[in-house]
Amino acid sequence: MVSKNNPFYKAAVQHFTAKKQEALAVLEMYFNNSMAVGDHSNILQEIVEHTKMLAEAEESLVVLDHYADDT
Repeated sequence: MVSKNNPFYKAAVQHFTAKKQEALAVLEMYFNNSMAVGDHSNILQEIVEHTKMLAEAEESLVVLDHYADDT
């Protein structure tokens, strides 16, 4: 369908990779650094939102890879 060398393909992969890394960083902070989340009153909702962001980014990367070829 699309070449992995296509600039738009590469940009999409970079976009979803960045979203994945952002979600992982925030979740790591929420789970492992309770001092950093003092101002957030609804931590569970934040965790849910970033978990969904992580899942969407990972799924999007899989879909892009599925429909791309190596040419």
